[in-house]
Amino acid sequence: MGGSNSISIASNSAKQYLKMILTNKGDIRFDFDFTYGSIDCKISLNPYDFSDDNLIWSYTGASDYFVINTDDPNLMIGTYYYIEFTSLLNSALFDVSLTQNIRNQMLMSGVEYKFEFSNPNEDLQFFNFPVPEGGFQVIIDIKQITEDFYPQLYLRKNTISIDKEDEL
Repeated sequence: MGGSNSISIASNSAKQYLKMILTNKGDIRFDFDFTYGSIDCKISLNPYDFSDDNLIWSYTGASDYFVINTDDPNLMIGTYYYIEFTSLLNSALFDVSLTQNIRNQMLMSGVEYKFEFSNPNEDLQFFNFPVPEGGFQVIIDIKQITEDFYPQLYLRKNTISIDKEDEL
């Protein structure tokens, strides 16, 4: 998620496509920098169907940005979204940037958590947990509570310090 793409649509009704995955439950902001033209932007879970019945979000115009808020029920972590851009005039040239506010869930030692996927399209969930000072052993126990659930666990060391001296 994130980054910038320069998009040129050569003729009226011509289309360009992008694919994105949400990595956390933060607001998404689409920033547009139009050189000329205006667009119709449609976002769907199905890369082959951008009909009104399948749309998750849509935007029409040539303004600076639009935002999808955290509390939107269609905002699902670990889900691929497909974006279709269509020129509304003879042509359009614009840059689009996607940014997302990062909101990670914090896990505390010794507390049992129950996590649920909110729908069948959700593939990932991200969490942070602190390793006790001076301690190097972390035990992660995953209990299967539904049939046909086969989790994959990926770990990455995060070396961000939380000392007062590091604050800006």
